[in-house]
Amino acid sequence: MDYEVEDWSSILVGLVAPAVLTSCICALLLTNHPLPTWRCGWFNKIAAGLRRHPSTKEGDAAIDASLASRLMSSFKFFLSSLRLPFQKMVSDAEYGHDLASKKINQFGRGEANFNAMSIWLVFLPMVISIVATLPDTIERADERAAEDGSSATAKRLERISYLFGWVSALCLSLFLIPITKHSVLLAAMGWSPIHALRIHIWFGYLAFVYMFIHGILLIPVWFIYEPYPVYKQIIPNPGCWDWTWTKENRNDILPQCRHVHANLSGVVAAVFFVVLWGSSLNWVRRANYRLFYISHITFGTLALLGTILHMYWFVIYFIPSITYYLASNTPTLVQAFASRFRGGVKIRKVVLVENSGGCVEVQMEAHRTAHAVLDREPCQFIKLCVPTISLIWHPFDVFKSYSVDGMPDDTVRFLFRPVGPFTKELARRLTSDVVRPVTLVDGFYLGADKSELAMQHDCVTLVAGGVALSPYLTLIPALLNRIASAEISGDSVKTKSIVLHWVVREPGLCRHYVQNYINSILKRARVLNLDTTLAVYVYLTGGDKNLGDPSEMTAAAELSKSTVETPFADQSANLSPDDTADAGSGSSDEGKSTRDYTVVVQKNSTGHPLELARMLPRRYSAAVWNIPFFVFYSGVTFFGFWYLFSQTPDKARSYYELSKMTWIVVDAVLMYFGFGILSEAFVLGLRKYWPQPKLDDFEIVAANGKMKELSDSDNGDVINVEDGNLPSANVTIVYRQGRPDADQVFEDARMAAEPGIFMCGPSALTHMVKAEASKENSYLGLTRYCLYDEPYEM
Repeated sequence: MDYEVEDWSSILVGLVAPAVLTSCICALLLTNHPLPTWRCGWFNKIAAGLRRHPSTKEGDAAIDASLASRLMSSFKFFLSSLRLPFQKMVSDAEYGHDLASKKINQFGRGEANFNAMSIWLVFLPMVISIVATLPDTIERADERAAEDGSSATAKRLERISYLFGWVSALCLSLFLIPITKHSVLLAAMGWSPIHALRIHIWFGYLAFVYMFIHGILLIPVWFIYEPYPVYKQIIPNPGCWDWTWTKENRNDILPQCRHVHANLSGVVAAVFFVVLWGSSLNWVRRANYRLFYISHITFGTLALLGTILHMYWFVIYFIPSITYYLASNTPTLVQAFASRFRGGVKIRKVVLVENSGGCVEVQMEAHRTAHAVLDREPCQFIKLCVPTISLIWHPFDVFKSYSVDGMPDDTVRFLFRPVGPFTKELARRLTSDVVRPVTLVDGFYLGADKSELAMQHDCVTLVAGGVALSPYLTLIPALLNRIASAEISGDSVKTKSIVLHWVVREPGLCRHYVQNYINSILKRARVLNLDTTLAVYVYLTGGDKNLGDPSEMTAAAELSKSTVETPFADQSANLSPDDTADAGSGSSDEGKSTRDYTVVVQKNSTGHPLELARMLPRRYSAAVWNIPFFVFYSGVTFFGFWYLFSQTPDKARSYYELSKMTWIVVDAVLMYFGFGILSEAFVLGLRKYWPQPKLDDFEIVAANGKMKELSDSDNGDVINVEDGNLPSANVTIVYRQGRPDADQVFEDARMAAEPGIFMCGPSALTHMVKAEASKENSYLGLTRYCLYDEPYEM
C-alpha cells in the first residue's frame, strides 16, 4: 500500500474507532427517559452570532443602499458589538440591546441550525485539511519530479488533484452515517433523521465539488504532459482486460493498464455522480419522488462502485460507514419484510374524507408499546411500503385519537392527500379493492421529544397547514397531560398558553379534523380545568364561508357528508348492486357536498398490530434491557469492520483484484442481512421471554378536584370572526376566513417572555413564520423566538 494511503487510512481508523466505540456505548446506555435538552444548542449560539438581519429602524433603506454602504454598516455593527456595553451603540446594536434587556434571551433553544452545523462539522474541517496538507503535497510532488526528471508543474497538478480526490473520498466515507435509519448516534443527539439529512446533503455536494476539482486538475496533465493521446489514457488496450495480467507483460502495454483502468473508472464514476447530482435537485424530488429515489439509490451505488474501481483503497474509507449503516438498518428491514408473511400491519378502518381533495385516513391496529411511545414522545413518523405498488418506503406522520377522559383508542392513524403516483394508487386500492394490499411499516422514527421542548416555553405557538396538522393532534394532548401532572404534583409550570394556527383549504378536511379530533382535545382541556390556556384558530382559505357556524359544525347531516368509512368487515351483503357498480367512479371536486361515489366495503383484514422495531435505540427504560441490542450491534459492527478490512488487498495487481473490490461491498450487504435474519429468528424463537419497554402512563385520572363535568355539546367557545376582539377564555376555537398574516400568528408570542414556535406545513407558510421571526432574532446573538420545524416532507 502506498505510504500516502497508509497515512490517510491510519488517520481514518483513528478518527472512526472512537465514534464506533461511542455508538456501542450509547446502544447500551440510552434509555427512553427524557434526554438532555441542550441538543447541541451551542451551534445555535455560534450561528446566531454570525447572522445579521436588517432592523425595523432601517426600513427599506437597507435594501436600497449601495454595496459599499451595506458593508460599512455591517462593519460598524461588528465594531459596536465588540464595544458593548462600554461605548455608544449604533442603531442596530441599540435595538438588539433593547430587545435583550426587555425579553429573556433564549440562547441554545430552538431547532438546531443543521446548515450552520454542517459548516462547522463538514465544510470547515475539509477545507482546513486541504489547506494544511497542501504545502506537504507540493513538496512531495517536487521531490518526485526531481527523481523522475519530469515536469514539476505536471507533478504538482497531479498531486494536488489526488489531494482533492482523497478529500472527496473522505466525504463519501461519512455521508451514509446521517441517513442511517434508527441510528444510535442520532438517537443520542435527539435529532430527527429528516433534519440530519442536511448533513448528508452537505457531504454529498462537497464530495461532488471536490471530485469535479480533482478531474479538472487532471485534464491539462492528460492533454499537455502525457505523451499519449487522451483516448488511449481513457480506453484500455484489449490486453488490459485479461483477468490475470502479470508484472512482466503489463509493462509491455503503454500507457500502463492500471493507469488507464483508473482513468476509465474515474470518468464513469464522474458521469454517475453528475446524474446523481441532477436527480437530487429539490425540484426533481418534489415533482417525482419515485424518480428521485430510484435514481438516488441506483446511481449512488454505481458511483460508489466506480469510485472503488478508480481508487482501490477507497474500500478502506468506506468500511466504517457501510458497517454502521448495515448494522443499524438490516435488523429493522428484516423485521419489516418478515411481517409480510404475517399479512403485514392490520388495518382496522379506512376513512375517505369527502370534499377534501381526496384525503384518506388509515387506522392501523397497534401494539401497546407503540401507543406508549406515541404518548411519551409525540410527533413521530413511520415509513410505509406496499410491495404490490412499489418497493420504495414512504414517510407518513402518525397520530392518535383521544377521548375526553384522556384515554386513546387502540389504533394509530395517518392521513394523506393523494398527490403522487404512490399515494394515488394507495388511496385507490384502500378504498376500491375487495382485498386490501399487504402493508409493511417500519417505525417509529424517534427524534427530539417535542413535548419536552415545548414545556421550556411560556407560550407554545403551533402553526400547521392542511394535513400537516397530524403531528400536533398528539402533541397537544401530551402537553395537556404533562401540565396536569405537574399541577397535581405541585411543580411549577412554565407553559401558560398553547395556541394552534391551522390553515386549511378544503371544508371537508376541516370538518373531519374538527369533529373527530379537535373537539375532543378542547373538551379534554376544559375537563382538566388547567391554568394554561388553549386557543385554536382555524383559517379556511376556500369553500364554505359559513363553516364556522357552531350549529352547522355539530349537525349530523354535515357529519354524514364529511366522511365515508370503509371498515374491513364483511358487510358486503348490505351493498346494493348499484353501490358495487359505482365503486371508485366518483369525483373529488371541492364544490360538491353530496356523496359522488360509494366505496366497496372490504373483507376481513388480516395481519398483526403495528410494532416497534426490536433493534431500536432508546427502546427501554432500563439499560439492562439494552444488553441484547448492545451485544448484536457491537458484535456485528466490529466483526464486519474486521472482516472487510482484512479482505482489502494492499494493492490491486490485476483486473481480477480490481473487480474483487466491488464484491467486498456486495459481501458486506449479504453478510449483514444474514445477521439480521438470524437476529429476527432468535427474537421470534424467544418471543415469550423478550423484554418489552416500560409503559409510561401520562393519563390523568383526577386533578385535585379541579375537573369539570361537561356535556357532549360543550366544545369550548366557538367564534366565527373576520377581525375583532376575542373573548378571554381558557379554551377557545376561532374560525377565520383567508390566510393568516404575521401579526395574527405572532400575537400571543409577542406578549410572552420565552415563546416557542412549532411549524409543520407547506414551505410558503413556514417561510413566512421564519422571515417574521428573523426580524427580532440574531441581534448580537439574540434568540427571541425559538423555532422548531417539524419535517413536512423528505
